[in-house]
Amino acid sequence: MPDVSIIVPLYNKALYIGAAINSVLAQTITDWELWVVDNNSTDNGLEIVQKYCDPRIHLISCPKRTGGPGAPRNVGLRHATGTWVLFLDADDTIESTHLENLLSPVEDHPHAAIIAGHWQEYANSNPQQRTLKAPAGYDSTAFGFPDGAIAFASWAVHSAIVRRDILHTPFIWVEALDRYMSEDTAFWFRLTSTFSVAYTASAGALYRQEIEDNRNQPDVLALWFQSMKAITTANIDFLSQQQRSLTAKHCESLMRLYSDIYLKARLQNDATTAHEAMEIAKEWLKECSKRKGCKSLSLRVREVLGLHRFLSIMYWQQNLVTTVNQIAISQVG
Repeated sequence: MPDVSIIVPLYNKALYIGAAINSVLAQTITDWELWVVDNNSTDNGLEIVQKYCDPRIHLISCPKRTGGPGAPRNVGLRHATGTWVLFLDADDTIESTHLENLLSPVEDHPHAAIIAGHWQEYANSNPQQRTLKAPAGYDSTAFGFPDGAIAFASWAVHSAIVRRDILHTPFIWVEALDRYMSEDTAFWFRLTSTFSVAYTASAGALYRQEIEDNRNQPDVLALWFQSMKAITTANIDFLSQQQRSLTAKHCESLMRLYSDIYLKARLQNDATTAHEAMEIAKEWLKECSKRKGCKSLSLRVREVLGLHRFLSIMYWQQNLVTTVNQIAISQVG
């Protein structure tokens, strides 16, 4: 049994799949297996994978096309034999010590089902300029984890490993969400709300951004809004199925999510999305209040002013900052 099974969904990523596989081959630990799961690619990505002769590398196919990575990841899980599982996207890479560093806390945290590390984000056009990101809950003062994971992704998908023996229904990828952006939010919420997490300070996951055909595009606000509604509904349904109650932090997190969407919609002059997001945010503030969760100053101000007035003030502040920055840029030009 290998230490780690690495699962890579592949759909039209011929430009990047070689780099992803090479980064796995460069790992300082060698006891791993790699499952590349093709999802009906139409480019030459399959041919690139087939050129690798390493017996640890396996190429298989996903029998159904769901429009996202969840179904091929689940196919990979059915073949995986490792103690731990790492999910790696075909356009991302990992540094050579990534698996070794993720496995390092296991001995000190024998009950942890998830080991999460940091990651580095970079634009595809400028790979040398990277931004370090921390996983949710790494800092004990981090907002609302794990309850906050109901609305916000906990970490980059390849910055964490998961014990394979817990990855069974309902703790697998939600294939019904495959067509939505940020579908991994639902996967990680199910896990982090149920199992324990340990952390490492290492940051060996490299997250490539601003590529062509990128599925996650929060700036396409209407699609992002629809995605987050579907994902948060699935998360709420999961709690109900598990006979768990929503907490005040769940409600606060949902309020903050839809408040953020409201502000972005105002800045983009999207009145329809702004109105709907505001109504949802107000409902979640009410639910937070019902659960006696509005104790912080910022939440109490929202209650006193009303969420619409509070966010309108925030909108005008953001709009003023944007205007000032635009003026400054035009003067420099």
